[in-house]
Parts: sequence; structure tokens; C-alpha cells
Amino acid sequence: MTADSVEPTMRNYRPSDFREVCRVWLASWRATGVKVAVGTSEDELRARFAQGLDQGWSVTIAEMGGRIVGFMAIRPCDGVLDQLFIAPDAQGKGIGSMLLGFARVAMPNGFWLRTAAANKLACRFYEARGLTIDRVEPHPVHGHDTVIYLSTC
Repeated sequence: MTADSVEPTMRNYRPSDFREVCRVWLASWRATGVKVAVGTSEDELRARFAQGLDQGWSVTIAEMGGRIVGFMAIRPCDGVLDQLFIAPDAQGKGIGSMLLGFARVAMPNGFWLRTAAANKLACRFYEARGLTIDRVEPHPVHGHDTVIYLSTC
């Protein structure tokens, strides 16, 4: 049985996942082709992930065949889907939709998220799943255009 024939499973984040989650995040972020992603290092994402955990992220891990293939980080108290990334070779297998479903259950009153405007694949993904564009604005740290999406559950 290949990893492709294995159904994805979701579970809560464990501290032992830290390095692999950051590797998946970096690979997925760089695969978007967004200019700011190319200059991002794994060390930067590790620091950002640790900071997110300190700030109350609730992280769900997606696995296939025992391998971490994606993750989602939410802040339910703020109604934010902060991160959702799928390994490039695992995209198109329904994992992102599953994670988005978990976000909708965890935040039944709705939520918002930010994605790079240049990340056309992510924009199509969110719009195809019923999220609506609220506005386009510069990223608060990096300055590139981002799209703010709303999910009203």
C-alpha cells in the first residue's frame, strides 16, 4: 500500500512534531511562488511557529501513512485561521478541505484568514469553499498584498 492510497487522518499537535511541521510549512510556502516566501528560512518559520504556540495557537496535524503532510493553526478566541499549509506532494487530496472543516467546527461563529494575494492557488481554494473576500491590504510585517477572507459558518 502506498502513502497515496492511505486516507489522511487528523490529530492534535505534539511537541515532537515541531521540526517536521516547520519543514512542511517551508516547502508549501516556497511552492506558492510568492516572492516573500523564497527568502524565508526554516529558522524563521521555527521562531514564528514557536511564537504562535506561545500566543495560543491550537494546531491540528494532517498525516498520511504516518507522515505529516499538513497543518492548521487557529486562534479560536480571536476567530482566526492563522495558518493552513499542505505539503506540495500532498495537495489535491482533500487535506486542506478537511482542515478547513475542522476550523469551521472549532469556530462555529465564523473566522477570518489572510493569504498572499499572489498565491492564486490558495485564493481559488478558499473561494471555492465559500469564503468571501473582505478586503485586500498590505501584510503587516512583510508589506506584500494580502487578501482577507471571511467564513461565516
